[in-house]
Amino acid sequence: MKFLVFWKLEPEAVIRIGPESAKMLFGLQDYAKELREQSKLERHYHVVGKHGGVWILNVDSNEELER
Repeated sequence: MKFLVFWKLEPEAVIRIGPESAKMLFGLQDYAKELREQSKLERHYHVVGKHGGVWILNVDSNEELER
């Protein structure tokens, strides 16, 4: 199943998040690489002028998407 996922980062929210969330956020590039290697992430795009992006994921179920 293919899913189009939009994600957005509010810069002021980075100040309020805890250290574990910050670690996860800054590891997003590595996570994307891992998903590409598993053929789960088909495409990813940056949204110009925004902090965020769009991913096209090809996963087996809604549950896998949520994980």
